[in-house]
Amino acid sequence: MLGTAKDEIKLSDEIWQSTNFKELRDQQEEDFGHWGPHEFQMPTEEGKWDNFTTNSPKVLSSKIMGLLSSSWLQLFIDIGEEKKKERKSVANTERLANGIIWLADRENINVPSGKKLQSALSSYAVLRGGTVKSVYWYNDDDGKPRCEIKAYDPFGCQWLEEEKGIYWFCYRNYVSKRFLDKKYAKQIEKGLKYGEPDTYGRILTYFFWDENHWKLAVNGEYFDEGEHNLGYIPINVRSCGSVPYLQSAEYQNTMKWSWQSCFANVRDIYDLESKLLSIETSKAVESGKIKIAGEWNSQLSGNQPPEGLEKLGYGSKTRNEIILFDAAKGQKLGGMIQPPSNEVVEQFL
Repeated sequence: MLGTAKDEIKLSDEIWQSTNFKELRDQQEEDFGHWGPHEFQMPTEEGKWDNFTTNSPKVLSSKIMGLLSSSWLQLFIDIGEEKKKERKSVANTERLANGIIWLADRENINVPSGKKLQSALSSYAVLRGGTVKSVYWYNDDDGKPRCEIKAYDPFGCQWLEEEKGIYWFCYRNYVSKRFLDKKYAKQIEKGLKYGEPDTYGRILTYFFWDENHWKLAVNGEYFDEGEHNLGYIPINVRSCGSVPYLQSAEYQNTMKWSWQSCFANVRDIYDLESKLLSIETSKAVESGKIKIAGEWNSQLSGNQPPEGLEKLGYGSKTRNEIILFDAAKGQKLGGMIQPPSNEVVEQFL
């Protein structure tokens, strides 16, 4: 039984800060960064280089997501279960399941931010290392039966579990002020307040489920609620990979090991690969420049540099550089330093 909104939000915040869930989120954020926004920068202590961010993780994850989202789906129906429940035709059950999925997809893509279930679940499995989805039958306001299937971002999901399954679930989600004003205008008119948006203009909502109820909380108050009376939470949480939740006497917070994204075996090499490619890029750019060392005597030339350098394309603002040593000042070319080859870098790559 869900308690007050403040109590449930307090519980959610405690679980959110627990190290097991926090390390899982940190891993998911790291993997999300590999796929998208992360940009490698050569450390400043390494000197000035042309920075290169490898696209290997983007290529890997996008390929797997593309294959999964476009793959052919197969629906398996237990024939024994069909006979036990005296259903007349397996084909009818198949039509029902396909129709429900089609209807859910149509509902999900009604908004620009929505994706079809297969695409959404493929993305979450690849990038987050697991999936969370709900399947909820109910009658709408017109008395018509509806089946709502949603895919949640595992990053915002929390749960408490027992042997039979989860007995408490919360989905933390950010929405805009305009969304709340539109969706819950009547509740707001009656005095409900959603508080102030964060620095990004977002408002945090908490979507709670227990074995018989669901409730939406904002700012310590319930904005929406209902009863499903199923005796279980109609939400499935699944991690990818074959590794179960392992415990250890020495290592703590091991839940993240059972949530394996496509980067599980390679996430540690991208910084090194980017660093090596930055060296390759910098040396490739340098190889396209011409540097010439020469000697002149300012006393004999009346302190005028040699003529014709600009005509040859040499100067500080061009790709070709010339370094002049003044013999009158005792300057002398001591020889050129041969830069090391890229053989070691290429072997590393």
